[in-house]
Amino acid sequence: MTKRSMNIVKILAIVAILVLAMSMVFVGCNKLKDAGKPEAEVGTKTVTILLQNGDKYDKYVATTEKEYVQDVLVELKNAEKFVYDFHNTEYGAFIDKLGTMSPDSSKGEYIFVFHDINDASLVGFWTEPVIYDGRYYVNASLGVSSLPVRDGASYLFNVGSYA
Repeated sequence: MTKRSMNIVKILAIVAILVLAMSMVFVGCNKLKDAGKPEAEVGTKTVTILLQNGDKYDKYVATTEKEYVQDVLVELKNAEKFVYDFHNTEYGAFIDKLGTMSPDSSKGEYIFVFHDINDASLVGFWTEPVIYDGRYYVNASLGVSSLPVRDGASYLFNVGSYA
């Protein structure tokens, strides 16, 4: 093999190694994106969605194959059960409007997410729990994009503020 052929082989080997390394980086970054998401429950699930409407809550029961609450909310919106507006951020969906709730960001308001799932990893400690209709709801530690759908669970939404 000539010296020129050897140089070409070396260059091709370096290019192949770089392509392989970049592929591994991109695959790794994609996996990291969902690294904080709890494992989803697969199969058909029945869940209850409770949306604050003044002093009461509007109740929606959904039977779904969806794995995360965000997807259930979109599914119910598409079925014209309620209004649901959101925008995606680097952390997941941010709820702009849900049912009759439309938080005023100038007052530091946003929509809180609560649930009745008995899993300490899904419990947030940012606000007091809510007791509604004899059930105890804890603040979610995750947003709707990462909050898993669990069969039989209820998810309660209301407007709150840290201010």
